[in-house]
Amino acid sequence: AERPRGVARGGAGRSRDALGSAVELLERAPPGPELCSAYAQMAMDRVMSGHPQEALVWADKALALADQLGGLPEERLRALDSRGVARGDLGDLGGMDDLRSALTIGLEVGAGYDTAVVYNNLIEPLWLSEGPAAALAMCQEAIEFTERRGLGEGTAWIRSATLTPLLDLGRWDEAVDSADTLIAWERDHGGQYMSEMAHQIKATVLLWRGGVDAALSSYQPA
Repeated sequence: AERPRGVARGGAGRSRDALGSAVELLERAPPGPELCSAYAQMAMDRVMSGHPQEALVWADKALALADQLGGLPEERLRALDSRGVARGDLGDLGGMDDLRSALTIGLEVGAGYDTAVVYNNLIEPLWLSEGPAAALAMCQEAIEFTERRGLGEGTAWIRSATLTPLLDLGRWDEAVDSADTLIAWERDHGGQYMSEMAHQIKATVLLWRGGVDAALSSYQPA
């Protein structure tokens, strides 16, 4: 349930180079919040580009500096989020501890978008370790949070994470309803990643119900 990792390579490379240059420049000065933020951004960049071991190094740098500087809760949140996802990518479900710590910080400090991201990143490891009911309960809590904050895109992403747990729990009608909601949301706001997934879920339900022709005709991603 984590965020998709598809990024245009050229833009990502330029951004990474700029971030690396910023880290080098900031490391020449006395350490401060800006350096901690840069370390946390490097951690997220590394985990999003598929280098979890490197992400752990940068996340630990950010966490150590945050402690040295007296807290910096929002940077701690981002670093813990990256470290939790990286540990999960390396097969370490203990990364959930980092994600839960990040979630606690986000709720305490009132961070909107970053807290929604942590919720989203918690859902898949929770599903793997505790099952679909636990994952769905986390989704519902997260959707309540994003709706209260008016985070429409965050709500859509988390709603997309409900689809597979709903299928696993045999709640097929709810899965189809959620899929239709996502298809309509992306039709209105642009994008197709969630719509494609939603069409697949609808087709799966129809196929399981014995409607092969209906399943084939229903899969018409935008």
